[in-house]
Amino acid sequence: MNEAIKTILEIAVCAPSGENCQPWRFEVRDNQVDIFNLPERDNSLYSWGQRASYVAHGALIENIKIAASNFGCSSRVSLFPDPNNLLLVARISLEQISPRKDSLFDFIKERATNRKPYTNTALTADQRAELDNIPESIEKGRILFLEDEQKRKVVAQAAAGNERILFENLSMHNFFYDHITWTEKEDREKNIGFYIKTFELPLPAEKMFKLAKNWKLLQVLNRIGFSKLIVKQNAKVYASGSAFGIIAMPSNSAEDFVSAGMLFQRTWLTITKMGLSFQPLTGILFLMQRILGDEVKEFTPQQKIFVQDQYKQIQNSFGITNETIAMMFRIGDGGRPTARSLRLPPVVEYI
Repeated sequence: MNEAIKTILEIAVCAPSGENCQPWRFEVRDNQVDIFNLPERDNSLYSWGQRASYVAHGALIENIKIAASNFGCSSRVSLFPDPNNLLLVARISLEQISPRKDSLFDFIKERATNRKPYTNTALTADQRAELDNIPESIEKGRILFLEDEQKRKVVAQAAAGNERILFENLSMHNFFYDHITWTEKEDREKNIGFYIKTFELPLPAEKMFKLAKNWKLLQVLNRIGFSKLIVKQNAKVYASGSAFGIIAMPSNSAEDFVSAGMLFQRTWLTITKMGLSFQPLTGILFLMQRILGDEVKEFTPQQKIFVQDQYKQIQNSFGITNETIAMMFRIGDGGRPTARSLRLPPVVEYI
């Protein structure tokens, strides 16, 4: 079965991850796949307690489940099976069965982030019904959608608040720019990080974006409102489209964030199957997790309050009180993205 597992993992690593960091490696023993987190791949302020990486692992696991079914394997998933080794995120036991193609399989490699403006076309009744049925396949968590235009503008403004912190916080700024690839050649060589073309920036904005890599220059630009201008422009883009969606979980535990990633990936693949575009908008959510974890030494008091205020706006817009908003995204019709993120081949050890 090793050849089938090899193929399944090559497909599964098309899962999304923050800054395209791909924080995983695999050990295969008999028909069992152990998935390990690589925390050194994501040490940004967004990944408090590795929550962002756990979402990525959840998406990876969902891809494995879908691909395994296609190749005639059942999959039994156990999260954090070894309490003495929390780097072991999941153990998946595979057994041969008759192949059963999942309708989402063909879209694993097709899925991509699209940061373009979307057309303001409402979801159809059939689309909403299909999206509403997604949580039935995942053990816990729920999806909420927001289609009201005015509420979407509020959420878009809150989501864009991430960019204000990004361009005003030295640690976040440096990490972000360290993970950008600036040419197609560099992106092919690294297969990791953000390729500049995936940001869908017009040429003048792309040049200004490159200038903002210089922290001292950026501080001067911020005195005349650069970071606030970025927020305004991005909020306008984020408000376009059909709907915002969130993944709400009972808690902010590591297990819940992995489960959120599974639900998130199935949602993204379903939306891709519909021919619609998708953009994750998670910055404020993950920064809020860091604040809740009381690891805020890198933030000024004003930045901490600002993040809390933006998160509250999102909570209120969706009517969330006691649950954790683990993921957020916008959907709509944006056409095909200009560029796509590349992937490293899976690192697999056969034992």
